[in-house]
Amino acid sequence: VCSSDLIIKTSFVYTRNLQATPDAGIALINVTVWNTSGDLSKRWLVQAGSATRRITYRVGDLEPNSAYEIVKDGVSSKGTSDSSGFLSFTDSAVRTGVVEFIIRRLI
Repeated sequence: VCSSDLIIKTSFVYTRNLQATPDAGIALINVTVWNTSGDLSKRWLVQAGSATRRITYRVGDLEPNSAYEIVKDGVSSKGTSDSSGFLSFTDSAVRTGVVEFIIRRLI
């Protein structure tokens, strides 16, 4: 094998302060926006396995003790981050299709 035949591949792994814990089965997560400065907004897609009925989320990199809007496929709810800048909530209406979540600060 000569050097011109080698293909060099580079991969990157980005860690995020996001924990998603399904009650059963699996949950595939694709983070699409994760702002750690500016508006601190977060956005991800999730697809649950057929056995999953509930997913508990813990989202970090937020402003401590602040009100946030949690949007699931256009339906809004509210939550407050803790003193460490984490927001926890549970999705109890899980379905197997792809679902989008958006977290944004309420001003």
